[in-house]
Amino acid sequence: MKLRKILTGLWAVLLLLVGTCYAENTDNPIIAYIDYGYYRLNTPSVKKVEYYGYSFIECSYTRHLEQMLPYGIPYVTQSGPYYAWFDPLNNKMLYLDESQPNADKNWYDMSYLKDIGGESQYAYNAIRDSFPNLCEEVLTDNQLASEKYGNEISKAIAAQKDEDWKTEYNSLKQAYDKGCQSQGILRDLAESAWKSGDYDTAIEWAGKRIEMNPSSNAYNTRAWWYYLLGQNDKALEDAEWAVFKDKNKAYVLDTRGCIYYELGQYDKAIADFNAAIKLDDKFAHAYFYRSKCYEALGNKDKSNADYKEAKKYDNEIIDDKTEFANQQSQIVAKNQLAHQQKLNKYKDTLKKLNDAVYVCNNASQFPKRTVFDSANAIIIDTEKIKYDEGEEFYQEVIPQEVRNNYENGVYQQQYEQLKAEVEAEEAAAAAAVTVNEPQIAAAPVRRTTYACNSECDAIAQNPSSRHNLRDELWESLHPDRFQHSKTVADAAAYWSNNVIYYCSYKEWKLEMPENINYTRNQLQRNNVTDYGTYIIVTESPTEKYHYICFDFDFDTNTFYIYDNKTKKHDYSLIFVKDPSNGRPLAHLVNISGQKGNFGDGFVDWTERDYSDNVEAFFARNVVDFVPTLQTDGFRLFLQYSGVLF
Repeated sequence: MKLRKILTGLWAVLLLLVGTCYAENTDNPIIAYIDYGYYRLNTPSVKKVEYYGYSFIECSYTRHLEQMLPYGIPYVTQSGPYYAWFDPLNNKMLYLDESQPNADKNWYDMSYLKDIGGESQYAYNAIRDSFPNLCEEVLTDNQLASEKYGNEISKAIAAQKDEDWKTEYNSLKQAYDKGCQSQGILRDLAESAWKSGDYDTAIEWAGKRIEMNPSSNAYNTRAWWYYLLGQNDKALEDAEWAVFKDKNKAYVLDTRGCIYYELGQYDKAIADFNAAIKLDDKFAHAYFYRSKCYEALGNKDKSNADYKEAKKYDNEIIDDKTEFANQQSQIVAKNQLAHQQKLNKYKDTLKKLNDAVYVCNNASQFPKRTVFDSANAIIIDTEKIKYDEGEEFYQEVIPQEVRNNYENGVYQQQYEQLKAEVEAEEAAAAAAVTVNEPQIAAAPVRRTTYACNSECDAIAQNPSSRHNLRDELWESLHPDRFQHSKTVADAAAYWSNNVIYYCSYKEWKLEMPENINYTRNQLQRNNVTDYGTYIIVTESPTEKYHYICFDFDFDTNTFYIYDNKTKKHDYSLIFVKDPSNGRPLAHLVNISGQKGNFGDGFVDWTERDYSDNVEAFFARNVVDFVPTLQTDGFRLFLQYSGVLF
């Protein structure tokens, strides 16, 4: 009877405990039910933390699984707490498992950021419901951080994954200069500098990290680097601080032991290795260097025994200094290859930059538009090299005078001033044009079968204004090709003072960068050379003036293009429709018998062989810019020849 009462009492206690597990409380509410259990959120753990220039919501949660004892007695097991950081702006998380985080002292690998999901999703959903103000605060913080240095941080994380240490360093340095100065950034600045072989810079950043966060890890890192560089006195001083701050880390004791070994203080070194092995009995490095200490002391048996233990846990372990020398050789080879790849990457850019600098330095010899286009090209290319490749490469490939002018805003001032002057002069010229409108309207105007009559009529009625020209023939032939005006604001074709201005790009792409090079062209009646009724005048920051002179037979819609050397017709060109699909074809016929003399340096739409007649699609893409500008000019002529008075 007494035993029965005892069992009944125990049963009641168990039921009470089980009931307590399900009881709701404000500190640890149940946030999700799963098969055989549930999750609880540790509400007091929810807070904002700052790391790597961003804000995160930190929290912890526990998992509870229901099980049954014999005789149907229920009980619940708990695991955790599990920690996570959430970024509500990018819907990312850093899962920290069961390690309690410390954003002020510890380092976390930001390349492990991943989409919020899994069991952590339960915690995040609960936080959004229960802490809306905190979520909004962190969201706002990260929006500001992204605008300020988000691109640099993203580039640094991507470079870290690719082990591109110089790019990581340059990106982190830019973020640091913009105000992102957390201890995690300082740590990675030092690490990326070290891994790229810039040891002095790495030591400098390691010092700044210690100033911000004098932790055992920070001191130990710099101590290890001093040790590898042979600066043992400085190394020992840092190692003493590292052990003082945390003597329960095996690798910290191992670092000091290695320094003692290097200084010949073998007994002290052995004591540190003993302590490290006591904390981690599989620590190969500590066994390896304790073996070297015993060897130095003449104790071969203990030395051999430790060496076997070291090889047991790390079969490839070698002497630190030998390994460091190997790493240095690899870094030098990698840096040399990367440097050559950079030089190859920017070879054309640097050549164009040099030409643009020549134009700006001799501005009086060039048209104002050419000069301000050159100044703008210098600004774009120099800025790209400086911020994409870092200060060292920037100073190497950009001459000091150019750097000074760029940094002092000389090119920016030149660009803005000349651009304003050109726009003012064009506006004044347009306003000063005096034309007898009735006579123009009554004058015989010959137009092709492709003429844009409505726009031609508008120009004839108001010749003193500037008129944008829609390239209807282009749109009908190739509607998937983007228009000029979508890429460069002033690059679309327009008519002004009896001249059609338009731009052609060096190459066609689905997406064009903002600084794509383009050539500026003028299609007009010929007042430049003594041959040809019409002319296309081309200029660009890096190319000399290029003339394309031609006549046009309105009865047969045939172009006759001149050879600029012989001043005689070289080719005839007519656009006909493909009978199979109705698309216009460019039918090009050599009429001079001189192969390859189509203007100056012309590359045909389809091939370089001029021995036979050639047919090509009118809107065909090409790599070389010359046929692109000719194609555009001839196409515009077919539509707007009637306004070239």
